[in-house]
Amino acid sequence: MSAIDILNTWSNFVRAYYFSCLIDCRGRSGGRVSAGRRMVRSDPLGFAITLFRPSARPNSFGGWHRRDEPAWHDPYTLTHLAQQLSLSNEPDIRAAFSIGSRVFSDLPVFRNYFAHRNENSLRAVVNLAALNGVATRQRPWEMLVAVPLTRPQSLLLDWVDDLLFTAEYLCD
Repeated sequence: MSAIDILNTWSNFVRAYYFSCLIDCRGRSGGRVSAGRRMVRSDPLGFAITLFRPSARPNSFGGWHRRDEPAWHDPYTLTHLAQQLSLSNEPDIRAAFSIGSRVFSDLPVFRNYFAHRNENSLRAVVNLAALNGVATRQRPWEMLVAVPLTRPQSLLLDWVDDLLFTAEYLCD
């Protein structure tokens, strides 16, 4: 389902964005991103994992298990990492996530429904429908393709636009 793919793509983007911030990348406007804490360069993934899961340890080969990684789709993950690393673009990261979109909280709920399809995940999706201006009597996939009240396009397309806007803001 598209909700799974969209959330996975967003998570991978945020993960890659985090790594790029630690290698003195430049935004589209030409400004260089730098980290105040240089020690992270040796193991940026380990830093991110242990920040959110202090008890996590690498395997015997020094690698990390993918399940130990933080929830990259959650805005708190990137904003907290930016703060802890004193990233020069930390204010821009906070601003990018301040658009007020429900995509960051609601898309993971829809993703969980499509990945697990159980009574609890269905109930969670139905509870979000009214908050997004779509009818609660619809099936979850119908909710995503429904056009919310006062919106010109489907809920899913609105969310994709919000993610694109956030990504573009992060990369400026």
